[in-house]
Amino acid sequence: KQRVALGRTLLTSPKLLLMDEPLAALDARRKTEIIPFIRKVEQELSIPIIYVTHSMSEVLQLVDTMVILKDGKVVKYGPVGKVFSDIQLREAIGDEHSGAVLDTTVLEHDTEYGITRLDFMGQGLSVPIQDISPGQPLRVHIHSKDVSLATQLPEGLTSVLNILKTKVRKIGENVGYSVDIELDAGRPLLATITRKSLSNLNIRPGQSIYAFIKAIRMIHVARSHNLQVMIGCMIESSISITAAAHLTPLVDFADLDGHLLVSNDPYRGVTLDQGKLVLPDRPGIGVLKRHN
Repeated sequence: KQRVALGRTLLTSPKLLLMDEPLAALDARRKTEIIPFIRKVEQELSIPIIYVTHSMSEVLQLVDTMVILKDGKVVKYGPVGKVFSDIQLREAIGDEHSGAVLDTTVLEHDTEYGITRLDFMGQGLSVPIQDISPGQPLRVHIHSKDVSLATQLPEGLTSVLNILKTKVRKIGENVGYSVDIELDAGRPLLATITRKSLSNLNIRPGQSIYAFIKAIRMIHVARSHNLQVMIGCMIESSISITAAAHLTPLVDFADLDGHLLVSNDPYRGVTLDQGKLVLPDRPGIGVLKRHN
């Protein structure tokens, strides 16, 4: 229906398209079919599109310029990458989406290791292998908590595949146990680190610094293709269940065999209150070792 309706509209030779939640009633599979069609309309017919949505996944795939509205007023507008990485917009964007949006080009595929290599403004990135031909564009979403910082490159080997040379642009409000750092990697990049790390590294605006991007999580790659995500684990101690529970805001479904099924759980972490998981309010994932 959506494709037919859009086709009829295009027959009228419109100068502008207003699409108000066009995919809201569709399941994930149908959305995957329609999104490339919408992108093709904009690219091949050069028709400007005003796309209204509450779905950040759709924003990441379709939008070039983003406007955030709250209570009928414009909170922020600008290039989608700049808006997503604005340290003052974490609440509006949502913690699960706060980070960077980078437009890259596929270089090659390493089928032996299941990796696709990308070019980002002359610097390399590696992501889980993608079904996209070399030379084609790929938009990558990097969560701010997937980025760690270092003042120099490691002398020895490292398991981190993605390292970008950047400069510190702005340091967020220094409250709580973490702080947002806005970086310039040719495009905006956002890192969330602990206040302790901020002090140890003595980070200052204008400083050159290396961004170590942890393996860009499959969750974000799946979201970029509008796929749903489920996380699950077998009966484990609180250390595993708590780690998995921290990821639940990022997924659609969770199947976590509870720590209450373990009689000799050596750790304390997530708790259960009237059927709801309650995350511990402590640094890291909040797990403590029990002392018998």
